[in-house]
Amino acid sequence: MSDKFGHDSLVMRLAERLRADDVKAGAVLPSESALMAELGVGRQQLREALGVLEAFGAVNSRQGARRRWVGADLGSLVASSAELTGEPRTTVAELLVVRQALETSLLAKVMPLHTAASRAEIREIAHEMEDRAAQGRSFAELDQQFHLSLFAPLRNSTLEGILGAFWTLLEVVEGPGPDVAIDPEVAAMHTAIIDAIEAGDFNHARYELDTHFYGVRRRVVPSRLRNKNRQASS
Repeated sequence: MSDKFGHDSLVMRLAERLRADDVKAGAVLPSESALMAELGVGRQQLREALGVLEAFGAVNSRQGARRRWVGADLGSLVASSAELTGEPRTTVAELLVVRQALETSLLAKVMPLHTAASRAEIREIAHEMEDRAAQGRSFAELDQQFHLSLFAPLRNSTLEGILGAFWTLLEVVEGPGPDVAIDPEVAAMHTAIIDAIEAGDFNHARYELDTHFYGVRRRVVPSRLRNKNRQASS
């Protein structure tokens, strides 16, 4: 991945750390020393990340006073960063790589946590996605709901933030209701995922999830960026 994304990932980690601790708006941030130790970074790196959050309005500082947390949505931060750097499609490509790695690695952990009721709920979402696709209607919000519901038992706020960031940025790149969210083949990929999960076949479920991500990347990411990310991850 690019150096830009590596730098931005510290900003996201810092924002997510504050959000995960339910730091209230207006509350004083932990000391720089505490944050440096927790995040494993130097003072200069931390100050740069805090400066980015301040530029986005997530952190407020006054001369002679401790910084205060204003609040931030991870998706909005990613979208703002991508717009400022002029590289939203690059960031979409990078987020897809991160999503694929996270979701496929967490699948084995989450599958045993699902109940018959939660699997039925996910199947219902997949059916509605296919129905909308057949009618030429966007199923974008159902796609988000599918993936959030699939990993909900883990209560992983970082994954939820990345999912939100991806969909926020996809709207920046393609506008509301991107073409990928009306594609019947993409909708059918979700049905294949829940089919494998209901069958209790982890290997097949992982295969279908990987197939889904490769399919989405072909549709929303230009080939030159797919090649760039393939080289960066090798």
